[in-house]
Amino acid sequence: MGVISSSELAKLYKYEGLMPVRAVDIWQHLYEELYSDDNSLEPELRGALEIILNEGTLARRILKRLPDDGTRSDLKTLYAELCECLTDGRQLHESA
Repeated sequence: MGVISSSELAKLYKYEGLMPVRAVDIWQHLYEELYSDDNSLEPELRGALEIILNEGTLARRILKRLPDDGTRSDLKTLYAELCECLTDGRQLHESA
C-alpha cells in the first residue's frame, strides 16, 4: 500500500493530518473535500468511488478474493464473475 511521507506533497492535497500517511487516506480526504456535500455527483459515480475507497482498487479486490494457494481454475472463476460485473455495469466487491 502506498505511503506518502512528504509533508510538501500532502500540503498540495490540503491534507494536514499526521505524517506519513497512506495514499488511500489522501484519496479519502480529497473525496470528502470535493464531494461530501455535493449532491450533483451522480449516484453511480459516488457509489463507485465509495467502493474503491472502502474496499480498494480492482487489483486489490481481485487479490483479496483469490485464495493464497489459488489455482488457474480459481482465477478463471473470478474473472468470469468480473466479466459478469462488466456486462451488468456493477463493481466487483472484495467479498462474494
